Amino acid sequence: MNKIRFACGCLLTVGCAAFGAPAQTADQPVVTFLATDPAPDAQLARNERFYVRFTVKSATPSAVMINAYAQGNPVFADMGSSTVNQLPAGETTAVAHFFYWGMMTRHIDEIRLTVGAPDAPGTGREFTLPVHLTLTPNDAAAAHAYAPWVLEWQHSPVPQPSAISSAANSAVARQPLVWLGVVLAAALAIGGWLARQRRSSRRDAER
Repeated sequence: MNKIRFACGCLLTVGCAAFGAPAQTADQPVVTFLATDPAPDAQLARNERFYVRFTVKSATPSAVMINAYAQGNPVFADMGSSTVNQLPAGETTAVAHFFYWGMMTRHIDEIRLTVGAPDAPGTGREFTLPVHLTLTPNDAAAAHAYAPWVLEWQHSPVPQPSAISSAANSAVARQPLVWLGVVLAAALAIGGWLARQRRSSRRDAER
């Protein structure tokens, strides 16, 4: 029984390592926050976008994801955000946003940008912008007049996927299959080991 528990523990460890280990990158990007719209102490209406303009300086291509935080915890409930920014190597200016459609008032005290490898969006180095935002369930009384850089970004053409981002997407799509193969191979190896142990135990009992 102890051998079976040990084998199952090994299989569980392999599975956790396969699906839970974050991707690592040797690149150390630098983020500079340039502006927000509305202001970082604004009160936002329901579905009103909060835009953040920033630059990323990185020696390699990067993926940038935006998240809102309250007291150190990410706020995901009733929240939406812009898609992941896939940025080339070098220094690039980009824009990200989020919005809220919930039915209760919430307060946001941090905006975090996570900058990582293109094949691992959502993991990597975090950069924090302190804010004091109030998200309300109320409809906007009037349309917000956004800054010129927001309007320029809203009307810019959707960038076509580059060879780098296409390769990254392909790698993301293949990653679960690769790890599934690792887990299955480990399961087969452990199963064979258990079978050999049972045969050995039977031979010992027959002697």
